[in-house]
Amino acid sequence: MVRFGHARWIWAGLVVLGGCGGGRDAAAPTAAAAAASGATSAPTMATAPYSGPQSVAGSFELVGGYRLQSDFASEGLALVKDADGYAVEAIGGANSHTGKLNVYDLRGAAGAGADVNGYPIVQPLRQWSIATLFPNEMARQNVRDLAVRKTAGGYELASLGRVYYNTAPRAYTQIDVRELNAGGTVLGPTREIAVDLPEQEFSGFIKHDDPNLDFSEIGAGAYDSGQGSVGGLSYARQQAGGSWKRVLAPPSFGDIASPRLPRDADYSCTGGSSCVCIDPAGGKGVWSTERIGGGGVMYGDNLLFIPTLGYGERNYAKQSYTFGDGGGDKAVAYFFKRDATTGAVAFQRYDPWVHSKPGELVIGVALGRLRGSADLHLFVVKSYAWKTGSYVDGSVLQVFRIKPG
Repeated sequence: MVRFGHARWIWAGLVVLGGCGGGRDAAAPTAAAAAASGATSAPTMATAPYSGPQSVAGSFELVGGYRLQSDFASEGLALVKDADGYAVEAIGGANSHTGKLNVYDLRGAAGAGADVNGYPIVQPLRQWSIATLFPNEMARQNVRDLAVRKTAGGYELASLGRVYYNTAPRAYTQIDVRELNAGGTVLGPTREIAVDLPEQEFSGFIKHDDPNLDFSEIGAGAYDSGQGSVGGLSYARQQAGGSWKRVLAPPSFGDIASPRLPRDADYSCTGGSSCVCIDPAGGKGVWSTERIGGGGVMYGDNLLFIPTLGYGERNYAKQSYTFGDGGGDKAVAYFFKRDATTGAVAFQRYDPWVHSKPGELVIGVALGRLRGSADLHLFVVKSYAWKTGSYVDGSVLQVFRIKPG
C-alpha cells in the first residue's frame, strides 16, 4: 500500500541530502540570531523531563468522535462555530491527490468511547477545490493547515501551505484568506497576509479559544521535503505594528550541531548521525526528521503540539515518512508554557499521545466546544485509523474535554 498516494514520501527523501550536514540553511535562524530577536531556541536533551502517559490522560478526557469519509486525507483542521460558539462544522483536507477541502457536519452526536469503529461515519457536507478557493498559492504548494474566524456575513477561512520539494524558499510566509457566507458560498476575492518570516519554517496555525487570535499566530514547523524546514517546533506571533516575531526558533534542518528538542531513544541511525537521524546519547534521543501535520493549540498558558516521531532503524534509503519503520511512527504530545507577562514560551515535557496507535498520524488540531457543555474541548484529526475499503486509510476526528489545571 502506498500511503497518502505517496509520491510525497519519495520527494521527501530525494532532497534530504541537499540540506544535510553541519552547515546552516539561510532560510532559518541561527541560534545567535534567534537569541538576538528575543526568541527561545529549542532546549537541549538535558532539559527533557518525562512524566509518562499518565500526563496526557490527566490533561484530556476522551469524549468520542466521528469517522470522516475520506481516504488518505491531507493535513489541516478548522472549526466553524455557530452564534453560541459551539462547533457545527469541521473543515479538513480530502485525499491529497484530489486538490480539495472537505466540510463535515458535526451537528449530529459524536460516537462515545475509544473504539473508533463505533463512531458514526460523516460524509462531506460540501467540497471545495483548493485551486479555486485559494488561486494565489504557488506551484506545488499544498494546504497544511486551516483556520476560521467569524464575520458579520459568515466567516473567513485562512490557509497556510508548504511547497513539496522546495528548492528555493521565499523570504516570507503567505497566508491566503477567503470570505464565505454561512452556507459556504464564496463572497469575495482572495486576500493575502504576508508574514515577514521564511516559508517552510511554519506548517500551521496556533488555535485558541478565541478564534480572532488564530490568524495572528503560526507555528509547528518540523521537517518537510526540500529546503527551508526546521529541526524542531516553531512558533511566531504578529506584533501590534503588523510585523511578526519568532517566539520558538528551532535550528535549521541542516544544522545538527545546535540544541534540538528531546525525545525518547527508541531508534537507531544507520551510518551514524546526519540530518536524517541524530544518534541518541546517554540514553536520550533528539529530534531529526520528525514531522507534524497542521499546527498547535494554546489553551490558557499551555501550548500543545502533537508531532509524529520516527522509530526503529532510521535510514535515508527507506524513503518513509520519518525515514524510520513506517508502521511504527508514533504521535507524541509536546507541552510548552507561556509566560503571561512576557509572552515567552518555555518547554515543559513530552509524553506519548496515548490516543493514537503506531502508524496513525495526527494531521490537524483545533479548539472548540460541544453543545451541551461549557468546557473547552480539543479536536484532533488522525489518519489511518479505520478501514474505508481495502485499506486502513480513513481519518477520525476525536474530541477531548480539556481538564482544569
